[in-house]
Amino acid sequence: GLLHHLDRVIYTLKDSAGKRHRLALTALANSPYQQAMRYRLRHAQHYGFTPVYQAMPGLSLAVNPAHKAAYIDFSRYPKDLPGMLQFAGQVRQAINQQQLRRLVIDLRHNGGGDFFLGLALASQLITLDQLDWRHGIYVLISNATFSAGASNAIQFRQILNAKLVGQATAGNPNGYQEASVFYLPNSHWPVQYSKRLYRFTMAKTAGVQPDKAIAMPWPAYRQGKDPQLAWVLKDMAQH
Repeated sequence: GLLHHLDRVIYTLKDSAGKRHRLALTALANSPYQQAMRYRLRHAQHYGFTPVYQAMPGLSLAVNPAHKAAYIDFSRYPKDLPGMLQFAGQVRQAINQQQLRRLVIDLRHNGGGDFFLGLALASQLITLDQLDWRHGIYVLISNATFSAGASNAIQFRQILNAKLVGQATAGNPNGYQEASVFYLPNSHWPVQYSKRLYRFTMAKTAGVQPDKAIAMPWPAYRQGKDPQLAWVLKDMAQH
């Protein structure tokens, strides 16, 4: 009862100045929808980070020589351990060659996957002695950090002595993970369920809480600014 046609709709939107706009949109199949209708700020490139390696969309490395910092966009997990180890090897090589001392791991758009792959990445980073393990490791989190992304965030805090910056995660550090599927006997419909209970903190919290809470207000996002990453760079300069 909301639409006259299933393949098209007219939206009326109001911008920040109060002006109304009418947009006629047609339906898309799921795959082109996922590619066309998502927009994310490319935060790091606006703050002096230069891309140097991309293993896949959502898993890439950039460097900022002025701050002697590496930035890992960790929005997606690779499909297997060899893929993560290959990426970790590129990260190690870049950090060694450029003698970088600081590291930012961005989990703000990480919707989950296999947190053991995140632990594999940590295992390859922990041996890099030139990194500033006291003050120089940061992990960015947000309310779009779910499941294994939230688990890796708290594990990186423990293993890498990382400072968590941003917003509380949507995923809880204590809860069921490891998705599996069974099929109903008569309809044969698939049912997905989580089969392992993990507890990564002693206290029950509504998501993983950041060490430094910084919101992402709409005016900053609209202007292409990243107050969370900006705070990290300021904190780096102080150390």
